[in-house]
Amino acid sequence: RDRMDAKIRLMSEDAAVNSEGIIYSDFDIDNQTPLNEVLNKCDVHYANEQSEDIQSQPYILVSKRVTVVEARDFARMSGAREEEIELINGDRDSFENAGADAKWEKDPMCTIVTKMWKENGTVWFSKSVKYVEVQKATDSGLTLYPLVHFIWKHKKGSARGEGEVKYLIPNQKEENKTLL
Repeated sequence: RDRMDAKIRLMSEDAAVNSEGIIYSDFDIDNQTPLNEVLNKCDVHYANEQSEDIQSQPYILVSKRVTVVEARDFARMSGAREEEIELINGDRDSFENAGADAKWEKDPMCTIVTKMWKENGTVWFSKSVKYVEVQKATDSGLTLYPLVHFIWKHKKGSARGEGEVKYLIPNQKEENKTLL
């Protein structure tokens, strides 16, 4: 139902080109189904960038751009006060987004940051926007971080690894110069 075959292909392509592919698993409470999303590596921040063992990370941050309307609705559903909801406004913090088209946003957008950490053997999480914690610290009941982390090629001292095309780019540039 969640088109995992297409998502695994995207994750594998990300790993080959950008060194790592990441899938974040969430849960749709209304439909009682898992929601899997392929993330850009620039949207995931590890506490320890030198350790590729994701489950040993002290915390992990996942950022996501959403419309202000979505962020306010989520805050309301999570029990935020109206004064806090009023503080959720659009920002122009899209300079770190991957891809040229991600810089152009039609509707006012803001970044929701999900922080995950382990406490007493389970994964806890909270969600925040710039000035408001839209979901207070919650025990997910999970024992593992809900991330699938696929590294194309291991690199010592790096949580990110190396992609297949890293060494092909200089070769291609040299071939292009030679052909001219």
